[in-house]
Formats: sequence, C-alpha cells, structure tokens
Amino acid sequence: MSRLQLLPPEAISIIKEVRTLPQGQKKTHDVKEGTLQEELVLAGNIDATEKVTLQFQTSGRLSYIAVKDGDLVKKGQLIAQLDSRELKKRLQKDLNDYKSSRWDLEQQKDDQEGKAITDALQRALDKTQFTLDSSVLDVELTSLSLEFSRLVSPINGIVTFVESPIAGVNITPSSARFAIVNPDTLRFVVTADQKEIVQIKEGQAVEISLDALDKLLMGKVHHISFAPKVGETSIVYEVFIEVSKDELVDNLRLGMTGDARFVLSSKNNAISIPATALQSDEKGDFVWKKVKGKKQRQDVTIGIETESEIEIVKGLSVGDVVYD
Repeated sequence: MSRLQLLPPEAISIIKEVRTLPQGQKKTHDVKEGTLQEELVLAGNIDATEKVTLQFQTSGRLSYIAVKDGDLVKKGQLIAQLDSRELKKRLQKDLNDYKSSRWDLEQQKDDQEGKAITDALQRALDKTQFTLDSSVLDVELTSLSLEFSRLVSPINGIVTFVESPIAGVNITPSSARFAIVNPDTLRFVVTADQKEIVQIKEGQAVEISLDALDKLLMGKVHHISFAPKVGETSIVYEVFIEVSKDELVDNLRLGMTGDARFVLSSKNNAISIPATALQSDEKGDFVWKKVKGKKQRQDVTIGIETESEIEIVKGLSVGDVVYD
C-alpha cells in the first residue's frame, strides 16, 4: 500500500502541491492592496554644528581656570589665563621705549627747524622715524601676546572637556585644551553615498530612532554637505538633520547613535507582494502564481520597492496567490 494512501485526502493534496514546486519555493502569499512607502534608512549620531576646542598659542604657567566640566558659558566669557606678569612688564617697557623714540624725533625736528635739510640730516630724521615705528610694532606685538594669554569662549555653550583643571602648572599649547559645545545646535548627522545623496532634499522630513531612547524624534534635513567627507575610504556626504525643539529631550547627548528614516516616495492603494516572491531572469521580472493548485509563471511589472514589499504595477490582482 502506498504511504500517501494512509494520509487524509487534504494532506495528500498539500504534499502533491509542494512536490510540484521548485526547491525553496513552498511558501504562499496573498497579493494585497495598501499603502507602500519607499524608504532609505541611514545610520548616524548626534553632533553639533557649533563646537570648539580652545588652546593657548604659547607655553606658560596656567595661572587661572574660570570653568569646569559641565559649566554653562557665554560668548566672550573668560575660560582660562596664563601668568601675564612678564608680559605686562614687557608692555610697560615697550611703551616707555615708544615714548622715548617719539620724544627723540620731536626734539630732532625742533633742533633742525629753520635749517636747510641736507641729505645727512634727512637720513638722521628717517633713522629716528624707523626707531619710532619699530617701538610701535613692539607695543602692538606685546599687546597681542597679552591678549593671547587669555582664552575666551567664541560661542555660547557647555564646557565638555577640561584637559588641565588645576592652576599653577606649566603647560604647552597641546596640554591644556578646553572643549565647548552649543547644545542649541545639536544635529543628527548621517553619511550617504553617491546614489543615496541624490534622493535626499533639504527640508525633507525625517524620523529618527536613537539606540538610547524609546521614543522616535521628528526632524528635517537642515543641510547637505557639498563636498565629500574627508578621511573616508569611499565617497560619502554628510547630511545634517535638525531635530525640532519640541522634540528635544533633556538626556540627549553628543555622540548618541541611531538611524534616520527618509520616506522617498509613497503610494496609496498599491498592489504588492513580499520581496521574496519576486523572481528575475533574462526575460524580466516574474512570480510563481498559484493557478488551480499548481505553479504558473506570471510576468509582472514592478513599481515602488521597500525592504520587504514590492509594488506590482501589472500582472497580478488583489487575491492572487504567489509562491516564495
């Protein structure tokens, strides 16, 4: 007796149907109608468009630190200062030299008033003028050095890093850095390759899901970099997404990672099938359609594609059944 004869009739029917299918094409799907959205999902992280790292231009003794990690600062606020006593003394000396040079020139002009200006006298006047000009430059250079001994914040923001928090130590320009970030300029930044970037537009709505948060954040594309990102092995461009102030949360932090979802196109009343059901060969796209319990090739024309669904523009109707 055959083994099939021991099974119920409906089980026999299913087994025969499966045996008629190519290997791997045993699951069926109903062709359905609904809304399809073509999406682009890119990974990224929270960054800020206003962030600075401050450091002194010269070495010296760190005499004063006005901030600590986490402090709020305003634009123009003093951050730290080097010992400037020597510079102040030098500035006073340069000012004295300037006054002396100026008086020498004025005295020389008074002494030669009413006299014929010979070449020798003119050279003497020019030499004194050069000395005066040099003393002016000395004053300006020392004033600049005195200005550079003070670090001030160029932006409003939060101090996020203080490399040398203790005053009284000798530092070099690279050993006393201060980082400041403006939290009002937080952006979610993603990178897109050449094919992806042409599908993204400024002002486009974006849905952001952060790995650290349960809620979704809504934003829009603020701007797209014109030049490729430096330091990457392939050509990619940065996309800066502005999160609505109403969507910002207190625990949003620099560097948080997540995904940005861009809706590239949307279509209502679209006939679709699972992406796994679509086949292709040299003749074009097709599906294995169920016709009277058997598979039958059906050529199709596709439209919008998502990660899991594909729109069928021509070839199938709602209620048809296709095989994986």
